[in-house]
Amino acid sequence: MAVGVMAVVLGPQLKDDMTIPGTPAQDTIDMLKEEFPEVGDAGAQMQIIVKAPEGKTLVDEDVKASLAELAEEVSAIDGVETVVTPDMLQNYNENQTIGFLMAIYDVTSSEFKLSQADELRETFDITEDAGIQTELYSSETEIYNTQPSDMSSEVIGVIVAVVILFFTFGSLILAGMPVITAVIGLLIGLCGVMIVSNYATVAFVCITLAAMLGLAVGIDYGLFIISRFRQEYAKGYSIQQSIAIANGTAGTAVVFAGITVIIALLALAVPQIPFLTMMGISAALT
Repeated sequence: MAVGVMAVVLGPQLKDDMTIPGTPAQDTIDMLKEEFPEVGDAGAQMQIIVKAPEGKTLVDEDVKASLAELAEEVSAIDGVETVVTPDMLQNYNENQTIGFLMAIYDVTSSEFKLSQADELRETFDITEDAGIQTELYSSETEIYNTQPSDMSSEVIGVIVAVVILFFTFGSLILAGMPVITAVIGLLIGLCGVMIVSNYATVAFVCITLAAMLGLAVGIDYGLFIISRFRQEYAKGYSIQQSIAIANGTAGTAVVFAGITVIIALLALAVPQIPFLTMMGISAALT
């Protein structure tokens, strides 16, 4: 209850910051911000990732001409202040087949609209018609509709699980127990994730992953204990004795399995990718 109250008081602060420190692209972005602070303060920054056609490089004259045409078209978009080409940034990969243009807007990341991202993508026909693979990316600005899920799929999954368990056990109470315990554990875990989101960067996808694993593992482990209880009760033990035996055997196995899963999820922190680390922590909390 205390966790729920804290989650309500603090409220969720979910974000979509998915930076990957140490990668060449991120290092280039960080260096650009350091060397050209006026660019970093100018507004929302869109990276247009380009990959040269098979057998060519981005420094080939015909490819550079297509990129220049793309840069000119992007510059004409309302709200775009500056466009920086790969040739200016020298951000090519080792084979000079991949690089990116940067479009800088006159609005901040929080003011940037999804419709502006769609308008920017419409210019990609210029390079794609020339065989240049073109993608849009931004480490700080939302460019896709990533609103939190309404969790309708999870609700449907719970209903299906209850129906299957009801026909398996022939009892609504036994069918509902593993689901109820899983949902209670999930709600407590999600409240914990919402609290953590006030002090660390937690992406929307963390909630989806946590809900998926929390429900699946919670129902599975609850079903394991109940199945063991039914086995012992069928042998002639009393209800109290069957519960004790189930907790002492299947319950112990569930604790060990749960700890193993938590360790595996926390191991997502090993690559030192922030959003991947938070996905593991969020799932471990449920």
